[in-house]
Amino acid sequence: MTNDAQGGKQPPRLNPFSFPADTDFRFVLLIALVLGSSLYIYYQLSSSIFGQQLTLASQCKPGVSFTDCAAPYIRVVVWWLIGGVMLVLAVAGGIYLLVPMWKLWRNKLVPLTVEDAPEMVTYLANLCHEVGLAKPPVFILNPLSSGTNGLAFGRLGQYYVVLSGGLVTLFTTDRAAFRAILLHELAHLVNADVNKTYFTVAIWRAFVSVALVPFIVTSLISLIHYPGTFLLIGNEVWRILALSVVVYLTRNAVLRAREIYADVRASTWDGPWGALTRVLASLPRSRGKWRALIAVHPNPEERFRTVYETHRMFRIGFWEAFGVGIAIGIALPIMQLFLLFVASMLDFQTGVTFQTFGPALIFAPLAAGVVGLGIWRATFAARAREKAPTGVGRVGLCLGLGIMLGTFLSFSNYFEPNSLNFNIVFVYGLPWNVLLLIGLFFLSRWIAASASAWLDIATTGRSLRLIYTVGLLIASMVLVIWLAQLASFNRESEFIREGGLAAFDPVLVWLALPARFLNALMQPETLLALISLWAFPLAAWFWRGRVRKAPGSNLAFLDSSSQHQLWSPQEPLSPRFALTLGLQVGLGFCVLLLVVKVGLRVGVSEAIRQTDQYKQMFYYSQVMLAVLLQVGIAAIVAGKVRRLGSLHGLFAAFVGGCVMTLGVLDLNVLFGGTIEPFLTWQTFCLMVNGGALLALPIAVGVSAVVGEERQTQRREDATSGIPGFASTISTNAPSPNSPAYQPTPHTQPPYANYPAALYQAQDYQPPTAYAPPPRYSHISAGSPLYTAREVPQKKSNRFLWIALGIVTYLLVLLCAYSVLFNVTPPTPTPANAITSTPTTTLNTHCTALKKRDYHTAYQQLSSDFQSHHTEAEFASTYDGEFAANGGLSDCVISNVIVKGQLAGGVMTWITGNGIRISYDCVLINLGDGWKIANLTRRH
Repeated sequence: MTNDAQGGKQPPRLNPFSFPADTDFRFVLLIALVLGSSLYIYYQLSSSIFGQQLTLASQCKPGVSFTDCAAPYIRVVVWWLIGGVMLVLAVAGGIYLLVPMWKLWRNKLVPLTVEDAPEMVTYLANLCHEVGLAKPPVFILNPLSSGTNGLAFGRLGQYYVVLSGGLVTLFTTDRAAFRAILLHELAHLVNADVNKTYFTVAIWRAFVSVALVPFIVTSLISLIHYPGTFLLIGNEVWRILALSVVVYLTRNAVLRAREIYADVRASTWDGPWGALTRVLASLPRSRGKWRALIAVHPNPEERFRTVYETHRMFRIGFWEAFGVGIAIGIALPIMQLFLLFVASMLDFQTGVTFQTFGPALIFAPLAAGVVGLGIWRATFAARAREKAPTGVGRVGLCLGLGIMLGTFLSFSNYFEPNSLNFNIVFVYGLPWNVLLLIGLFFLSRWIAASASAWLDIATTGRSLRLIYTVGLLIASMVLVIWLAQLASFNRESEFIREGGLAAFDPVLVWLALPARFLNALMQPETLLALISLWAFPLAAWFWRGRVRKAPGSNLAFLDSSSQHQLWSPQEPLSPRFALTLGLQVGLGFCVLLLVVKVGLRVGVSEAIRQTDQYKQMFYYSQVMLAVLLQVGIAAIVAGKVRRLGSLHGLFAAFVGGCVMTLGVLDLNVLFGGTIEPFLTWQTFCLMVNGGALLALPIAVGVSAVVGEERQTQRREDATSGIPGFASTISTNAPSPNSPAYQPTPHTQPPYANYPAALYQAQDYQPPTAYAPPPRYSHISAGSPLYTAREVPQKKSNRFLWIALGIVTYLLVLLCAYSVLFNVTPPTPTPANAITSTPTTTLNTHCTALKKRDYHTAYQQLSSDFQSHHTEAEFASTYDGEFAANGGLSDCVISNVIVKGQLAGGVMTWITGNGIRISYDCVLINLGDGWKIANLTRRH
């Protein structure tokens, strides 16, 4: 960024009001924590209050489904949880409305009238007009207070500002200090944080009074009546107390954040060297870090320093991200259970989907809004200061760790009676926790990359709020899809774990999760998420002309003297190169496929080409080759493009995948085939989605390796003074002769006007005067490093070798997988794939057995089941058993449960002589419809 500031001008202050404040972040976090903790507490209370209904729900009669037995209990619990949350909010609303009246009555506050102090009333009215308040507050006096402080409070539509007796005295003895203190209080009104502040206090008190206290009382009563449940109750109590501490600390964080924003807002009216800083410097120092953690006001040192160094307000909040994760983790299991109860109560047929996507739709916007907006702010500050944002990925890790800890805290013995659930969250859930952390890490970095691509445009005429809102909505959508798919995989593994591995064939266990992956690959939302990853950041390329013509930013800096600041140019985006390479490779694939088809038509007999095995092998060979080519495209583009290389690579892979899919389908029609809707969609998803998912990590890895190599090469060139290096850095930074590279000396430090005794009395050390360090100070102006002559550097082709090595490795891996596991791809059958359900498969099997149509019954078995029993053996076994028992008179299906790609149910035979024989059935869907994978006879 270039800066025309000379001599005594101070470095510009960043504008923290371009984005929502930390107060808003922490307020939203507090509400989420309170509601999640309240849901958890009221669910624990439900087991004590509705114990009779719970007992009846657990005593199902034979032949009656659990849903029917539990319906009365579920209905009561759903309304109980809704009522508990509404009670907390209602009590909080009542406290919020009553607090102003209570303050007026308790402190005996009286209004300030013209008769009391006409000059002061006129002065305050002018002050309200100066700060832009459309409706001035009511100024009231607290003559009994000798302190020199003010207080802004009130409720929606009616606000008050209290003037203490000491503050009134300052009006005549130190008018500048009086003005600074009033500006701070009026800043709370302009920042609109008064309502947030007092609702924060109200909701904490409501949580304690109607949730925490009843839980503690109920626990003590249960402990008195049942002393043997000490460990059980203790396991619940310590979790609730830990959650309460988190809520309390978040409440204090909200109250601290508002003060700093009010200070900075007031400094824009009072001036950065006005009396406000003198007032802040006179405040008593804090007493230790731990006391500062529970304080409702920030450290005076922090407040004083932030007025001058507003970039400190743009720091990424790791603890805020961790707190958001805890809030999500606390509420997630309870919300899943609540939504499952709601689905059962309303008789939703898609209860599992509702339970999976419902929590994701609720909590993903919270995570993306709080954490994502913090990343946008940090990227904004780094861009304005010509630095790269740091710690972005760690924010995602903090969010993921918070979710893990919150999930652990939310579990209770009602879920797993004989454990503390450590194994459930941290051992059984380890693979999903690792995937969660990886996904959130890269999603955070993607948000920062998107922000860096759009900020130049957002600060040059387009609405900043509109752009970051669109970015956060897209991030929320991607996170919803990711969390929902991750939850589905987790439920799949839980189903296997809860059923016991001994009940399943080992091959079935290994095929369940890959089948779930294929199902996720075929979903439209997966395609939408993958497109969004490259489409949103690269769309900024269409507005590249605005960046070049923009005179500067009116949003980046706080003071009017900084409005001439300019963004320094960044490396340009290169979607045209990615598009061209994707088209070229895609067309090359089509030509190659045409040659292969012609050759096979000439060299392979018609009889072989018409076999199902040949068609399947050739079909999936095309898909594998297309996927590998997309990986290669992504690796090459990621290595070539200097800025957002991995996203350019993903875009190139998408373009190539679309062209390859069209080639496969068109050539299929050209050589006598047909196009079926299901086969078309399957081909598109396997080639485009599969290629993108495989290309994404490769592109990220290649981009990181090549980027690190470029940085190393630049450092080596800088130390060796190789000519031509100047042209390398000039693409990202202004000329070394630009004023941005000159140190900005301060003729007068910000604390020079303050009395020295003011700091000595409190042992206070003011901040060192800020001056950006000169860049490349070790290079003289006449160095060949800055000569106009440009010596071309030898380009490194290391990334090409890396890309070729990765493609070769993947090819070998895929071939080995095909040979070792001998997975035969299912023949696409659109009708079966669409209409097949576990219930229809079991009913078809039953009907065929009653008709003694053993061929049809045998076709309902999975390929793995059939590999252990031939059709003749199957028919002989069952025909003999039915003949010995008087035939099969009826077959009943019950208790069908679907969990992802696995399902379970009970099949009961009623023989001719009245014997009932029941089988526990396990079904699996590998893409060709539901098949019976295992039958276990009940004894």
